[in-house]
Amino acid sequence: MLSHAFILCPPLARRAGDAATPSALVLLNTPHHDPDLLRMVWHRCSAFRIAADGAANELLAGTHAPRIMHCRSTHTCTVFPPPSRAALPPDDQLRYLPDAVAGDCDSVRPDVAAFYRDAGVHCYAGGILFEYAYQRNEVDLYCDHVRKIGLNAVEISENYVTLNDNERLSYIDRFQSLGLSVIYEFGRKNPEQPLRVEDIESLITAMTNRGVDHVIVEQSEIDMAASRAPEQLKAIAAAPWFERILIEADPYRFPKQHVGLLQDFGIDVNLANIAPGQALRLEGLRRGIGRAVDYSLLAKEGAKA
Repeated sequence: MLSHAFILCPPLARRAGDAATPSALVLLNTPHHDPDLLRMVWHRCSAFRIAADGAANELLAGTHAPRIMHCRSTHTCTVFPPPSRAALPPDDQLRYLPDAVAGDCDSVRPDVAAFYRDAGVHCYAGGILFEYAYQRNEVDLYCDHVRKIGLNAVEISENYVTLNDNERLSYIDRFQSLGLSVIYEFGRKNPEQPLRVEDIESLITAMTNRGVDHVIVEQSEIDMAASRAPEQLKAIAAAPWFERILIEADPYRFPKQHVGLLQDFGIDVNLANIAPGQALRLEGLRRGIGRAVDYSLLAKEGAKA
């Protein structure tokens, strides 16, 4: 398991006034983020930012050594995090708001979740926690738990459990009636058949009609489709709803698999599970820079000339 990671992808959402940018960011729970990398990636990824679980504690409390970071709301530089959150005026505390706080939420403190929730940030639990509760018929307890610790969103996944259409929509309605936003993950950890475009399209349509904006596609589904039904990947890339999904990548197969995903889905594909040392290299690959893509940027420039 990676001790820390970024997810870097084109924008899934953008707040009014954000600078135009093709990237988004997930900051994962780790005791020491690289200050220089974090500064560059935070500035680069002003479209959409997520703090995963305990990373929200660090982002708010400022437990790391101070570093210079660029503020997206004012486009000015400031030292962050500060020695003490209490020493910050409220406006400064709000300058570094992620768009969401996500994870199984066993590390984020309730007061931190409450701070971000009250500031309009979605704090949500990953899908495995839902599946664990579903298997044990403890979804009521699950709902009580996520609300008790201050979350305002949940993820529904079917990596190991199977929901019928009525159950899936019923849970979405149930969570939303409790004031919880919902994110959905498509796919199995161990699929038996290649995914079909019509299945994803049907789910995305159903999710959209229920007010679910984002759908994650499980990495194992992409792997099977790439080996047994590559035409399905091309059909997904051409679909009008393609920009609303996140494709999981395997950080242990970088850069070969990632180059393949860029070739299959295009350079603006939303990719998840990108490790920290891969984030900037991936951005270069998107732009045609690197041996793995045979420096295609030069071929493009040559064609223009």
